[in-house]
Amino acid sequence: MSNSGGLKATLLQASRRIVRGLLDLEVRGDDCVPAAGKLLIVSNHGQRFLDPVVLSIATPRDVVVVGDVYFRTRPIAGLLAYLSGTIFVAPSLVLRPAFIVQCDDVLAQGTALAIFPEGRQLGGGWGVFQQGAAYLALRNRCPILPVWVERRGIRKFLVVYGARFVPEERPVNRRSLQDLTQRIQREVLSLRPDAPIAAVEPYALGYGERR
Repeated sequence: MSNSGGLKATLLQASRRIVRGLLDLEVRGDDCVPAAGKLLIVSNHGQRFLDPVVLSIATPRDVVVVGDVYFRTRPIAGLLAYLSGTIFVAPSLVLRPAFIVQCDDVLAQGTALAIFPEGRQLGGGWGVFQQGAAYLALRNRCPILPVWVERRGIRKFLVVYGARFVPEERPVNRRSLQDLTQRIQREVLSLRPDAPIAAVEPYALGYGERR
């Protein structure tokens, strides 16, 4: 690791400790997060700047976050984004080749990549999930880890990690993207504290396997 890389890593860890000290985090299921290997972390999104910060701090391994370009304008979130190597993306219905290459490279290195499919809609899990996460998972044959992030007060957050699953190997087309995107949203919503018990078993519909 270069001197600059080592300095960034040190600053990142220090920044995370400081921010975590300012937040009241309740984390459940963090033992579901594998210690190493490529991983696509997919979460609901209700707080534009706070959700990515909370998720990156709560996750017990390094995470590269796909974040809105507006992150750069926020003092704390922008600093953490810079130090952690955030992949910035502008709102678009089209996955740009440069963005895909960046995400592919992160996963190929065995790093965890976190993405919020609702984007700027901020639907809190109930918005429209875009198909980018499904595309990256199918393209890279990548395990998916669903996460629920919920704000419960000014500084209080709940983070719930679910069981990861590996999508069934299928051609990347409109049907497979739609199916997997729906599966991802069901998995994320099933982690809500008030979710019906039956909602915890969406994999019974036959898409993919638990790992």
